[in-house]
Amino acid sequence: MEEFVGGLWHRLITRAARQTYPEAAVRLADVERMAGVLFRAFGGDPGLRVAAAAHEHHGARRRWLARIAHVDDTVAHARRDAQTLSLPPTLDLFPERAANRDLYLWLIAQAAATHDTGAEWIVACQQATLDTLARLPGLRARYDRLVDAVLALRLPLDKLPADEAAAEAAIRRALTEPGTVAHLPAAKHPPSRSRCGCTRLRPSTRARHAGKAATATRSARPRRNRRRRAAASAARPSTSTTRRAAAR
Repeated sequence: MEEFVGGLWHRLITRAARQTYPEAAVRLADVERMAGVLFRAFGGDPGLRVAAAAHEHHGARRRWLARIAHVDDTVAHARRDAQTLSLPPTLDLFPERAANRDLYLWLIAQAAATHDTGAEWIVACQQATLDTLARLPGLRARYDRLVDAVLALRLPLDKLPADEAAAEAAIRRALTEPGTVAHLPAAKHPPSRSRCGCTRLRPSTRARHAGKAATATRSARPRRNRRRRAAASAARPSTSTTRRAAAR
């Protein structure tokens, strides 16, 4: 009986803590074919494949109920690299299925406009937003609706410490007025990026491997030099040996 009540309580508090709407969920499998077509139609690289993004720990502040239930500590970010457009496997943020589908549409469109500029992620996301809306002005109404819905899900500023409130205010301004935020203020906890509708650019696998290879080459170079010096020293006759040979 105790185990039954405990399991029931756990399911109840987990359901209450999760800010999701499973009944309105849209799965990537449902839109995967459309995602590839739209990505190319929006100007994206036709060689990229569409895949499900992996969940990862975000480290952002969570609501107290989510902390108690140990939920909402991971997120599947939309990402793009030289080979793959990775999208969340499921979107169930909003109570309306159409809104979750619109979020997929926005992430795909923004991914097509995301370029590697080396800028901070919040700056890159704003530029991608501006480029997307300039190229596809018909998405403006959808974007505005998504921003209003996303802001309603984020933690209120008055519930956050001063440093996190400053970072959160910057994110809100970047969403409502893209192009006006030049830097994200530092904070003890990173701000939540799971509800900002942004596609991140990830270095390509080839670039990451090249970077690792370059690091390995640099670290191996001193060892090779030391071995060469040791071999040369062993091959060179010592001064005392040379003198004894000359005396004889």
